[in-house]
Amino acid sequence: MGAAAHLLISNELNSVLPLENAETFEAANPAGKDGKIRFDKEAEEKREDEMIKNLLKGQGIKVVVLGGGHDLSGSIKRMKFCMLD
Repeated sequence: MGAAAHLLISNELNSVLPLENAETFEAANPAGKDGKIRFDKEAEEKREDEMIKNLLKGQGIKVVVLGGGHDLSGSIKRMKFCMLD
């Protein structure tokens, strides 16, 4: 859990939930079963779209910790949400 676990342990967060399901995570995984690396742009977009959909569920403040390779702005634009700069 990395950074999220530290926030949970220090009681700065009440809970930690996954931002995606295992299915979309595995579909976008660039490491194939044959050991070759293949980037599937469509699968990655679906994965990031699911992240945005999950963020919109429920109420309250959400804290998201992502690796530097993620840019959710494309998902927000595809879903026709306005972005604040």
